[in-house]
Amino acid sequence: MKNLNKPISLVTAFILFITCLPGCNNPAASQNKDEFLSDQSMSKYISKAYSVNYIEGGIKLEKFVFETTAKSKMVWSGTVHFANMDITKSGAVEIKLLKGKIDKFQISPENKDYKASISNGVLKMNININDKIWVEINGDKLQPLMLFGNPPKPAVPQDAIYFPAGIHNIGRAYKVKPNTTLYLDEGAYLIGSIDARGSENVKIMGRGIISGEYKSGAEVMAETNNSANWELFQEYFTIRGDARQTGFVLDGVSIINTPCYNAYYVNEFRNVKIISPWVYTSDGFHAMPTKDKPGIVKDSYAFVADDVFYASYNQYGNVEITNCFASSTNNNIFLIGYWGWGMKNNYKATVKDIYVKPFVEHAIFQAVIDGATSETGFKDMTFENIYIEGNIICPLIWIQNRYYPWPEQQKNKMLGNAKNIVFKNISVSGRQLKTSKLLGLNSSNGLQDITLENISING
Repeated sequence: MKNLNKPISLVTAFILFITCLPGCNNPAASQNKDEFLSDQSMSKYISKAYSVNYIEGGIKLEKFVFETTAKSKMVWSGTVHFANMDITKSGAVEIKLLKGKIDKFQISPENKDYKASISNGVLKMNININDKIWVEINGDKLQPLMLFGNPPKPAVPQDAIYFPAGIHNIGRAYKVKPNTTLYLDEGAYLIGSIDARGSENVKIMGRGIISGEYKSGAEVMAETNNSANWELFQEYFTIRGDARQTGFVLDGVSIINTPCYNAYYVNEFRNVKIISPWVYTSDGFHAMPTKDKPGIVKDSYAFVADDVFYASYNQYGNVEITNCFASSTNNNIFLIGYWGWGMKNNYKATVKDIYVKPFVEHAIFQAVIDGATSETGFKDMTFENIYIEGNIICPLIWIQNRYYPWPEQQKNKMLGNAKNIVFKNISVSGRQLKTSKLLGLNSSNGLQDITLENISING
C-alpha cells in the first residue's frame, strides 16, 4: 500500500489490510515508529536535522519529521521541519539533533508553558490537542521545527477517495467532482494541485500533505508576467475553489511548498497547516463565506510569505477566524482589505485568539482604502485577543486612504471608508519600531468608529 502512485478505493484498502494480517508487519516496530519511516520513496522528505518521539500513556512513538524547502527562495532562505502528532488526551515530545546536542531553545507561543527542559542534549516538552508549536534550536532561525498536536485521526468516510501513505503524483489541477471526499492518510504525500471549482460539497481531510513543489515560484512568475496574466496564474494555485460554491472544506491536511497561492476560495479551514514562506504570492487562508454559512478558519496554522487572514471577505457573508498561529515573511497578518468593496450588507468578521510570530510584515493589521466612491470600503470587523511575539519592525495598525501599492493595479483615487472596526485586547510583547497609521482622506472618505481597547505594546 505504501508505494502506490494512485488513490485506491476503500474496498481495496480493506482487502489489502486483511491479507496482511497477522504476520506481514513487525508488531513491535509498528508500535514504536511511524510505519512510513521505512518507506524508501519517502526518504527524500525526512528531516536531516531533527528526530522527534511522541510519548503518551507510556508508549513512545518515533515520528516522521518532514523537511521542506523551495527551489526559488524569494523572501526567506530557510528550511522548515515539521511533525504531526495525533493526541488522545495530552502527551510529551522528545526532540534530538541528528548531529550534536541541544544547548538552548526558543519556543513559540511564548505565552504558554510547555514545561520544556533539556537533559543530556535532548529537549523534552509537553504538547496538547490543537497546539501549533514553533521551536528554534541553538539559535538557528533558518531551521525551525514545527510541531502540530492533532485530535485523534478521523475514520475514513464511506465512498471516500483514499490516498495511503506514500508519494502520489496527481499532476496540475487534479479535478474533484461534486459531493466528493478525498482522504489523505498520515504519510500520504500528494504532489500537484487540486481544482474543485464548480463542485459543491467537497471535503479534503486526513493527516496527509499536498505539495506544490512540481513548479517553482520563479517559474510561475516568469510564465505569468509576475501574475499579471491572472487566468494562467490561477492554474498554479495549490487548492482552488470558486466564489459561488458551497461546502468546500479542508480538515486536518497540510499544504506546503506552493509556487503561489495556497488555498483559494475554500469555505472552511479546520486544523489546516500551511507552510510556504519562500514566495511572495503565497497567501494564507482565503475563507469564502456564503449568505447562509460563515467562512471559517479554526485551529489552523500558517507560515507564508503574503497576507495570512482575509477579513475583507465579510462583504459576501460572515467570517469567523479563531484559535490560530500565523506568521508571514513578507506581508500582512490581518488583511482588513485592499481597494474597497460595497458596504450595503450587515455581515461581520470576527477574528479572535490568534498568536502572531512576526517577520517582515507591511503591517500586522492593514487596510488600503482605494475605493471607487464614498460608498465603498471595509466595515464591521472585530479583532480580539491577539498576541504578537517580540519586536515588530512594521506598524501594528495601518489603515489609510491611499493607492494600492502596485501601480499597475491602482484603480481609483483613494476614496472610500473604514467603519466600525474594533481592536480589543491586542498585546505586543516587544516594541513597535514603526508608528501605526490611522489616516483618512477627507470628511467623507476616511475612518469612522475605530475602537482601540486594551492595546499593550512592550508592557
